Amino acid sequence: MPEELVGLWYTTAEAAQELGVSHDAIRHAVRRSALSVRKVAPRLNMISAVELARYRAENLGRVGRPRGTQPQEAAVPADHLGSGEATE
Repeated sequence: MPEELVGLWYTTAEAAQELGVSHDAIRHAVRRSALSVRKVAPRLNMISAVELARYRAENLGRVGRPRGTQPQEAAVPADHLGSGEATE
């Protein structure tokens, strides 16, 4: 690894460890362009500390539906709606 990148840049494996996610999760984020990398060798991508901090702030800890959206109500067919009266 080039000396000038040490400390300021992370390998994808180091980034995964730093974020507490799997290496596959980092590679997936790179493939979907959620995380930018710098290719320094044919099989070596580096992620800047600034980019890693941005990704952490924007993506980690957010599971499920985005904030401000409401779940869609399930449609119930009319023949399944009861009249409210008990039947025997």
